[in-house]
Amino acid sequence: MSLCVALVAQGDVPAFTGKVKITRGAIGKTALVSLIADHGSVRVEGDLTPELAKLASATVEVRGMREGDTIAVKGYTIVEVSGVKPMVGYLEQTASGFALKDGEAAGVPLSLPPRSRKRLTDQAGAKLWVYGKPLVSGELKVLKYGILRAAPTAKKSE
Repeated sequence: MSLCVALVAQGDVPAFTGKVKITRGAIGKTALVSLIADHGSVRVEGDLTPELAKLASATVEVRGMREGDTIAVKGYTIVEVSGVKPMVGYLEQTASGFALKDGEAAGVPLSLPPRSRKRLTDQAGAKLWVYGKPLVSGELKVLKYGILRAAPTAKKSE
């Protein structure tokens, strides 16, 4: 019985919730990403760091292996952006525009202003967060969004 408990405990991944803070490094150095909370702070490391770096001032919960003041992030959840809990998913191009898809089910149709539509034209497949107002039509009128990870084939605009 104790072996089973030990194996389950090894699978548990510690979590830390805090506000994302970006500290810019010297020229040519990468920025440091930290989470700041009332009970302390941690520096973020790992493959998801570039996504977290795009969430400055948002509150997130990160999961991973913590060692001292550093956490190697294995996953994260956005708790709030500007006081609102956003939806997170992948941008899907549809016959009528765009949808946000977060699994096997049909995506949530997005109602976007023309400028945002243009910006997202080459971003099908990108991971993003959005929040907005549900419309009677079933669409989500996007009030704010952010790209967490560009589409695999997206061209970088300069």
